[in-house]
Amino acid sequence: MIDGAAAGLRKAVRMRLTAAERARYEDDGYLVRRGVLDSSEVASLREVVEDVAARVAAHAERPHAGPEMLLADGHRIQFSSRTAMAALGTGCA
Repeated sequence: MIDGAAAGLRKAVRMRLTAAERARYEDDGYLVRRGVLDSSEVASLREVVEDVAARVAAHAERPHAGPEMLLADGHRIQFSSRTAMAALGTGCA
């Protein structure tokens, strides 16, 4: 257990931003850090993200989920909020 805690502490120290990284983040709005996660951690995260994305898509595509529209850039948007649907005049309040 102590070895696990020590490994966690080492990882936390590695994750602190340097001044250059902080400046880069402030300029670009994002920061890419390689080697922060090992391949098994990336695989676990990918699996969870894909599961969540599949559940969100299934929920959004259910019958009576709300009106579906295309944005100007071709992306699909579907309203499921009663407030949004009422504002669109769909008869659902």
